[in-house]
Amino acid sequence: MSKGGAGTRSTEIFFNNSSNELDGDLKIAPDGTLYVCKLNLYPRITGLPKTLGANPGITVTETTPGTYHFKGSTTTGANSWSKLISRVHVDAGTYTMDATDWPLGSNSWLMGIQATLWPDDGGKSITFGPNHYGPKTLPAGRFDTNIFVNTTGEVDKTFTPRLYKID
Repeated sequence: MSKGGAGTRSTEIFFNNSSNELDGDLKIAPDGTLYVCKLNLYPRITGLPKTLGANPGITVTETTPGTYHFKGSTTTGANSWSKLISRVHVDAGTYTMDATDWPLGSNSWLMGIQATLWPDDGGKSITFGPNHYGPKTLPAGRFDTNIFVNTTGEVDKTFTPRLYKID
């Protein structure tokens, strides 16, 4: 490496962890610090593959656990507002939603995530969606999630939705 020039670092990390105590995502901070983030609580979608839209349609598959690939085209509305639903019960706490590789940005209503918390105590529901992914303080309750595709045309996107409890 020349003086004053930009360089790269390469680090190998080996985990021997049969207890799952390090389950979660690895993140590297700008200063190079490696963090193990909280476990992704986003519930997996079942019943895949599924086809959204028509002529011929957008096929949704799970490429690895919790990662979804959308490929194909549709000339009709994909109409997936209620086709990629999953749910999980969450404890009271502060939660945030995110995704790796947002297909069209985290504020898009063409492809993204919607979710609603239905409190165990029957209180008012709390929603997450484009421009409102948290963090939000939630009571314990049923957390209904949906990946939506609201577009026509060609699609070839991979998407990993995430739900984290941050306190």
